Amino acid sequence: MNITAQANGVEISSYSSAVAQNLAYMGTAAAEWAPVEIRRMATTKNDAGADVSMPEFDFPEGFKSAESMYRNTGAGEGMNCELCGHMIKNAFWLRNDTRRWLLLVGSECVTHFSGGDSGMRLDKSALWKANRELVERYRKFVSEFLRKNSIMKRSLWGNSYRTWSLYNGEWEYRRRLKLLGSYTADSSDRHVTSLVRRNGEAMLREMESKIG
Repeated sequence: MNITAQANGVEISSYSSAVAQNLAYMGTAAAEWAPVEIRRMATTKNDAGADVSMPEFDFPEGFKSAESMYRNTGAGEGMNCELCGHMIKNAFWLRNDTRRWLLLVGSECVTHFSGGDSGMRLDKSALWKANRELVERYRKFVSEFLRKNSIMKRSLWGNSYRTWSLYNGEWEYRRRLKLLGSYTADSSDRHVTSLVRRNGEAMLREMESKIG
């Protein structure tokens, strides 16, 4: 298949040749490039005012834009991939630690540098990771509440029971624990994502609470 396009006045005859020409122009090899990690997914508004999830990237300090043949000059849907030159809708980034360069790329080009994961897959993986980190942080918060506000005792008959130093401590603990539902460390990513959709905001509020 022969694809012809233009970016910054440079004719692009095919994808593979466009990438090869650009790598040669920059004086870099493909193996020198790796994806910039996604720190988290953040909620923002699109042009229609609807909530959308967008990646926030963990950009390395002191890096600058790569000296690409296809420097991006647009924004939004007017962006072009700085690796192959074609127009893109979603922005991802590659890093070159040797040159300390950053390269804006599309969701397909990033696939070649991320073990075959497309941009959409990277977004989803970042979202799953962030959700699990939130739930794990909340689980530790609940466990710490239990540790700080209760102690185990043994009766004269040898039975173990828990006493609470905080008024309504047991009620507070059970209320907070309920937000975790059936979560365990082995819960699937889909289960965790569903849990965060239902209870994520409540978990964040509880961790900001002064009780306990």
